Amino acid sequence: MNKILKGDISKAYVSARLLKAGYILLEPISENSRYDLVIDLKGKFIRIQVKTIYYKNDKKVYEMVCYSTTRRNKNHIRTQYTKDEIDFIIGYNPDNDEIYTFPIKDINGRNQIIFRNERRANQHSPLNISKYKEFMKLN
Repeated sequence: MNKILKGDISKAYVSARLLKAGYILLEPISENSRYDLVIDLKGKFIRIQVKTIYYKNDKKVYEMVCYSTTRRNKNHIRTQYTKDEIDFIIGYNPDNDEIYTFPIKDINGRNQIIFRNERRANQHSPLNISKYKEFMKLN
């Protein structure tokens, strides 16, 4: 399965969950927007970027990138998301159908979010990923 199809599945899953939660959902017509979905909260628009969470078997961690990639000539250019472009990144883990909602202010310039389900012996302070699990207050 290619990355585009995986991304489409992630967006469809998150969309279904948002609709089931009662949100009014909008989707841009163009692929050129910095967000994938918009929630209409009585006239206030919340911009959401959806990302797929991948399991990295070699490192035994889950990873979600916090940037977009475009190709110019032979170069891949990474562009981080900013608070002027999106309000939340919602990550979908296809291995267990879990979603994580990250306010863009918590991303704070990160290129990626890396986490484990279990704590390792040499890990001092694991990322408290549980506070991002499911939908946070989206307003």
